[in-house]
Amino acid sequence: MNMAVYQNPEETARKVLSMLRKYNVMYPEQLVAFFYGEETSVLRAIRRLEKKRQLYLNPYTGLLASSENAYSLKDDGTILSLWVLADLCRRRPVEYHFLAEHEDFPVRLLFISSQELYDIVYVDTGSLKLVNGLYREGRRPAESHIVVLEDGNLIGQVQIPGAIGYCVVKEGGVVEYYRKK
Repeated sequence: MNMAVYQNPEETARKVLSMLRKYNVMYPEQLVAFFYGEETSVLRAIRRLEKKRQLYLNPYTGLLASSENAYSLKDDGTILSLWVLADLCRRRPVEYHFLAEHEDFPVRLLFISSQELYDIVYVDTGSLKLVNGLYREGRRPAESHIVVLEDGNLIGQVQIPGAIGYCVVKEGGVVEYYRKK
């Protein structure tokens, strides 16, 4: 018999706001993905927080932020990286995850799984040469890198030692994974 567990609405709202403040800007579907088994209560919390004006929902993009000011920090690479992190959380235990500092460019997110540190790197056409240069010069540590590509055709051009996999995020947050040959 499957029994529902009571979820305190205020506690759920607090967790939702905390996650939103951690990553600044997210799609509602991304936020829900981080709370497996609590999807309905998270959606209710989002609606309640929006009514109370404790979060901002951009009517044009559908993105959530803790405020309009936080929305101004929107970064497409981070948003795509969040889809990857959410997908990885469904596939393996992730003990902790957080937003990388701006100084950690091109790393967008870091997470710990099975006591190992991983980072999620975003590479688009405009940053390809810079990213390759940073890694060629050894300015980035040799962590386990998951590389999110703006375009799958970049895979042959990206030169990141320690990359354990590459991926592209499709419409609706569907993540497709690749390995270099």
